[in-house]
Amino acid sequence: MSKQMEDISTSQAMKAEKCTQKLYHILKEFMDTEKVYIKSLEYLHDELVQKAATDEDFSHDMEVTECLRTGQDLLHRMIQLNKNMNSQVRNSSGGGLKFARIFTSLEKDFEVYFDFIKLQSKLEEILLQDYFKDIQSLNSDPLSAESYVCKPMQRLCKYKLLFEDALSNTNHVFEVPTIYRAVLQSGKLLRFMNGILHLQEESFGEQETSQFYLYARVSLQDHSNPERKAYLFKDNLYLSKPSPKESTLRESSKESRDYVSFAL
Repeated sequence: MSKQMEDISTSQAMKAEKCTQKLYHILKEFMDTEKVYIKSLEYLHDELVQKAATDEDFSHDMEVTECLRTGQDLLHRMIQLNKNMNSQVRNSSGGGLKFARIFTSLEKDFEVYFDFIKLQSKLEEILLQDYFKDIQSLNSDPLSAESYVCKPMQRLCKYKLLFEDALSNTNHVFEVPTIYRAVLQSGKLLRFMNGILHLQEESFGEQETSQFYLYARVSLQDHSNPERKAYLFKDNLYLSKPSPKESTLRESSKESRDYVSFAL
């Protein structure tokens, strides 16, 4: 019996270590890709939008000039926001939890992304002009100028994926509510910007996070797919569907929903 308990303890320790290593790599990926993203924003601001906003070639068109100046201001604010978040993550403790905690604390600041996305299509049209193609050619940049305008949306998608990965690998129950809120928050930003709900948790995306009690992995008795994710709110329990790789043909023919809800 003691041998069995020892084996279980060893297995749990190995699993915990694996999750810890995974969270470390998630955090490292966040830090590394954040630096690259900030450089992309700075390039868009300094080399493209700011130069054009002060260039005589565009001064005759007030609408274009106004769009460029607004974009310049929004990009400056976004750069400062992301630098601030990056600095806070670097200088705080908390492992895989810290960047989720800091991200959720900056929810209001990320509203600047809303204004930028509203301007995105106009900026893309302006950046298609030969003026910007010449700049890219001189800078030997393989990317088109307008492709930089898509970077903020791509970055928000990356945040959501990182938070979901962190949520799946945390070993500490007390970390789950904060990381879960970061998943919801990043998903809500995407939903607003893209007009399409990207949250995996579609069926409970509107739940009050203050009523969120517990996240756990659970096993279902007499079921071919033993492990599911469970989210417990004040009045509802949500169970995830199996991953696509594990789903049977019979299950895939049912109504496609990511979660099944049970009223408590």
